[in-house]
Amino acid sequence: MPTISKTRTNTWKVRIRIKGHRPLTRTFPTRKSAVQWGAVTEGRIRSGERIREPHTFRTLIDHYQQNVAPKYRDQKARCSQLEWWAEALHSSTYLENIEPHQIAQAKARIAETRSPSTVNHYLSTLSHAFQTAKDLCWTDHNPTAQIKKVPEPQGRTRFLSRPEIRQLLQATSASPDHQIHFIVQLALLTGMRQGEIMSITLETIHHDPPSAYLPTTKNGQPRTVPLTPAAYKAALALEPHQRFPRRAWDRVVEAAQLLDFRFHDLRHTAASYLAMGGASTMEVATILGHKTLGMTYRYSHFSEGHSRELLTALAEGIEI
Repeated sequence: MPTISKTRTNTWKVRIRIKGHRPLTRTFPTRKSAVQWGAVTEGRIRSGERIREPHTFRTLIDHYQQNVAPKYRDQKARCSQLEWWAEALHSSTYLENIEPHQIAQAKARIAETRSPSTVNHYLSTLSHAFQTAKDLCWTDHNPTAQIKKVPEPQGRTRFLSRPEIRQLLQATSASPDHQIHFIVQLALLTGMRQGEIMSITLETIHHDPPSAYLPTTKNGQPRTVPLTPAAYKAALALEPHQRFPRRAWDRVVEAAQLLDFRFHDLRHTAASYLAMGGASTMEVATILGHKTLGMTYRYSHFSEGHSRELLTALAEGIEI
């Protein structure tokens, strides 16, 4: 019969000793869960079932950080998030003892200081770690499966009007840092992300036909971006292996008097004008390098003025 004792940390330790089998020891937060596990496990052993070796949360984290995280571009973020979970859930806890309510409480703590999308990233990393444990047959359950993700607000829809584009390009042309002009041009003409633009070198520019090869992108897939003559000229003018000129960018935004505007909004702008020019959602997704169409729907909204033109044409067509 299992022996159950209370520890100094107010948890409950279960010991199962059966002749001919290795001793098993587990710790639980409540006496009820300790008694239940002891009775069930002893019955399984006596029926001849082989009980898997218990693994702690720390063991899983170490395995994930060494063997799984390196396969992803956000390796550092995943490792950092798991270290946070290690503290919140106690890394010495056995995987089988981690309950959904503990994760829910930790999730509430994250939500106090982080955005909904960040909270969901933390949950996704933890869930993937537990799925890894299941694949390794270290556990049968994934307690994050019962935790709902936090609703995220709709993505930003800020994009530049044509007068604002002219203001911005005038400001970049007048900037002492000439690189910011070429960087902004490329963002507007291709919809590339900031990191993608900064990764361009002479070796990644193809000349016939003009294009930029991006070996590493946000979605993990390389892609080739066609370059118009103006974009090709801007790409050739870039200084390779430089950092993004943050100070110059802040100054040109201020000089252009753009309110609530971020560099990534240049990508919104390119996508919006592609859509307004008649590009299909699939075509916009291909140019932007999206794996799914979900993100593209957010980017390819129409301006109010263009929507009005479409509705005017509709009214004329049906003669109302």
